[in-house]
Amino acid sequence: MKPVKYHRLAWREYVHEFRYYERRRAGLKGDFEKRIEEAEGKIQASPKLFAIFRNTPARACPVDVFPFVLYFVEFADLIIVYAVAHHKRLPGYWTRRLTKR
Repeated sequence: MKPVKYHRLAWREYVHEFRYYERRRAGLKGDFEKRIEEAEGKIQASPKLFAIFRNTPARACPVDVFPFVLYFVEFADLIIVYAVAHHKRLPGYWTRRLTKR
């Protein structure tokens, strides 16, 4: 399986949300982390299963239970997550990140 890496801004989004859930309720951060890891596993197992986002090379993997989507691109040697996007964010706000690998 190809490794999953995060764009630096996607990683910041993940850490921000992780800390948010850490403050909300005991154990919630662990649930969030588990669901993100499950989404990563689904992406690694079948990246082409997920729908392409608009006219980009990115695909969208929803995160179970939590209101997030991982937007990612599969390359020959790895998978890069470009956004850990909350459902309430403006769709496509992260697309300018696609120019950097």
